[in-house]
Amino acid sequence: MNKSIIRFFGGDYNYTKSECMADEKYLGWSQSLKGLSILLFLILLENENKESKAKNRIVEDIKLRLEIYAEPQFIPDFEEMMFCWKTKMSLINNRKDYIVWIQDEVDKRVEAVVGGGYRKSYHKGAELIVYLGQVLESNGEKGSVRLVDKYRKIHSRKRAFKSELNDLLS
Repeated sequence: MNKSIIRFFGGDYNYTKSECMADEKYLGWSQSLKGLSILLFLILLENENKESKAKNRIVEDIKLRLEIYAEPQFIPDFEEMMFCWKTKMSLINNRKDYIVWIQDEVDKRVEAVVGGGYRKSYHKGAELIVYLGQVLESNGEKGSVRLVDKYRKIHSRKRAFKSELNDLLS
């Protein structure tokens, strides 16, 4: 996994994407390359640097997965480092293809978690949905609200999941 993440940060996005596509699992993302890579791709694809609960939780998750535990006075702010990295590395080509691929991966992940009744992980699906909506809007696509509403309708009987979505949007 470490070599793949280094390649990702070096700009070899196609390699990382192909590694993720070879992994057809949609549960257990907390300890997989795919789970981390999807989060990193979302950060990379966001055109604006807007604060939100969903984004903050995603960034915290990335920090945990990359094992960035040092005291803040010893390392630069992680979000500053990510922003600096984003300005130097971009997805100019195939941006739309990456967005479509990530939408599909998020859809399958949410279905596995929420549809599978993994209540303790509903927040993970909600974070992906809300942040994906923000990324779509930052790329000029309308429909962040429609995206959230789509999942609310699909999982209308999952009150805990809808509560997680509402928490992120408040």
